[in-house]
Amino acid sequence: MPGKAIILKYNRKQKHGVVFRKARRKTIVLKYDRKAFEEIYLGDNHFKTFFNKKAKRYATLFLIFLILFCFSFSGFWHSAANAYFGFALFSAIFMLIALFKLFLVIYPKISTVRQVKPFLDNVEKISSCKVILSENAFVYIEDSKEVIEKTSEIKKAQIEDKYIFINTNSQQYLIPAKSVSEGEYLYIKRWLTEKMK
Repeated sequence: MPGKAIILKYNRKQKHGVVFRKARRKTIVLKYDRKAFEEIYLGDNHFKTFFNKKAKRYATLFLIFLILFCFSFSGFWHSAANAYFGFALFSAIFMLIALFKLFLVIYPKISTVRQVKPFLDNVEKISSCKVILSENAFVYIEDSKEVIEKTSEIKKAQIEDKYIFINTNSQQYLIPAKSVSEGEYLYIKRWLTEKMK
């Protein structure tokens, strides 16, 4: 079966003769695509922030108070009546509050994009990537860089339909479901479930 290999390990405890035991390992090539990572990090209508309920409400309020401010300020400018000035001040205060609330809704999304962009740019530069899963190790090979993690070092694994997230003592790994075949994705899920018991 492609990707599978049999390693023969020498058992030093055997006194008479040489005894080998079979250990399975599977090599899985990861076909990284920027769009798959964007769906994970920037999904859930991330770029439609202005169309969610909160953002629409605050944007509408801001526009209403902006229009009221413009009309009242214009009236005050032409007639110098105190009533217009008071209404202009009232409109300006609520306009600024609405703008501040809108900023609080939008800023986390903008901040996430700024943080994730360097990572996504780096993903595009990767020419080859693969993982090797064995009985007691998780090997991650990215171009010429190789990281070997013992299964005992895996602290947390998050298994979702769109991705698998692996957190070890030293690194974090994200494997999008779209970067491997369906069978390979199921194999990784089973392997992780078994190792995390």
